[in-house]
Amino acid sequence: MFPIIDVTAWEQLNKEQMGTKPKFWCQDHSGNEFLFKESRSHAGEHWSEKIAAEIAGELGLPHAKIELATCAGKNGTLSKNFLSPTEPSSLIHGNELLFEHDPAYRKEDPNFHLAQHTLDRIIAGLMRSEAVLPQGFTFPQNVHTACDLFVGYLLLDALIGNTDRHHANWAVIISPCRNGTHVVKIAPTFDHASSLGRELTDQRRTAKLTAEGMRYIPGRQSRRDQTVVGYLEKDDGRSRIFASEYDDKPLRPLQVFESVRVKLPDAAEAWINRLATIDLTRFQCIISQVPPEVMSQPMRDFSLCLIDLNRKALITRTFHYA
Repeated sequence: MFPIIDVTAWEQLNKEQMGTKPKFWCQDHSGNEFLFKESRSHAGEHWSEKIAAEIAGELGLPHAKIELATCAGKNGTLSKNFLSPTEPSSLIHGNELLFEHDPAYRKEDPNFHLAQHTLDRIIAGLMRSEAVLPQGFTFPQNVHTACDLFVGYLLLDALIGNTDRHHANWAVIISPCRNGTHVVKIAPTFDHASSLGRELTDQRRTAKLTAEGMRYIPGRQSRRDQTVVGYLEKDDGRSRIFASEYDDKPLRPLQVFESVRVKLPDAAEAWINRLATIDLTRFQCIISQVPPEVMSQPMRDFSLCLIDLNRKALITRTFHYA
């Protein structure tokens, strides 16, 4: 069972200004820095963030290390600072990176509906940054560049239904070298709380799971919009990445991956093949390790059903639901 770490007595360093949820940096008794992010009581952001991080690890993706946590009775997550404690480095978020290469990019615009945040711009921004892969990971064959690794991040988004890959939810890390130059690495993937249907009530989860099951019974088909598939296909299930800056709506996470497969096919196939080696029972095992006081049975069942649907759509290369 995943532990729940109480940080009430930890030293609080400073508040984090980015984002909409209460969060602050704190320090454990060994001097390690962590970000505590409070979960809204109705939203399930703590368990979705934890499960997403564990799935990222299962895929072999560099990711923010997440633990379930509590502070003064409030539930949340604890994320260890992934910047090096021994050498100066800085995190450059996607909006800053894209603005650096295109001063017309509206980096201060709200994260949620900026049509300039296109897949082509992201790929071009990573390529121009000359970011390299982080060390210490075994990546699939044909994953050689930061763009190739970012394809893996997009596969994770598609698998868990992450709708929050906006321009401040991906980044590069810049570290100075002794010779006066610097090295740029793609940052670990982070901030995946908007996934797995975490915002639904258990009543709605149960109703959608029941309707989903009826889709496969001859003569008892339910309305598609009432099912788990219907949840994934609704407008609220769209990502923060657009196909074109002239589009009215962003792509869904599954559509983002389908699009990047056209642009970077070797990397996309490599990540699909890795996903295909991970049986659904492994994801079920991850979900089962969330303590019962954190996650109800409908939450578990809905999360696993969502992952199963997306996994099938990815490994069959259909990129849509039956």
